Amino acid sequence: MRRAFTGLVLVAFSYVLLPVTAAEAAPAYPGAVQRSLTATSTSPPSATPTAAAASTITCTITADNPHKSTHVPGTVNVVGHTDCTAPVASISMTVYLYNYDTSRLVGVNGPTGNSGRSSFALNAAASCISGRYYGYARTTINFPPGYSPSPQSAASYSSIILVNC
Repeated sequence: MRRAFTGLVLVAFSYVLLPVTAAEAAPAYPGAVQRSLTATSTSPPSATPTAAAASTITCTITADNPHKSTHVPGTVNVVGHTDCTAPVASISMTVYLYNYDTSRLVGVNGPTGNSGRSSFALNAAASCISGRYYGYARTTINFPPGYSPSPQSAASYSSIILVNC
């Protein structure tokens, strides 16, 4: 099967052409959605009797609205964010950029992430062609030892946005 190179992806501040095939159509758009994941410690944070309350870490996953890039002229991009209330063992994220008008994936970045931090952001980009776009951010969180349930995954959709190039 011949593959056409139709998308651009931001990878370590450089763009890479992505092969996107006809089989990679966009999933049904459910509307703008923000998701949260919560894990609670299964043991008290310390051995002292006054510290018997369990602690909770909540992580929120968001996909910003797609927009014309101000950093790389001629591209449209979307940024996914994971923000937790405390450092976690690891955050892994993939961000997707879809053209709503053609129902096609036009940009993807990830999976990539970090360890021992409380937040992570990732960008996906494509050549800018005027039309409606939306973003999708998918995250897997490994909570610290003693927190349950772990790992957990969730995703977030942006709004559908008209981008004029």
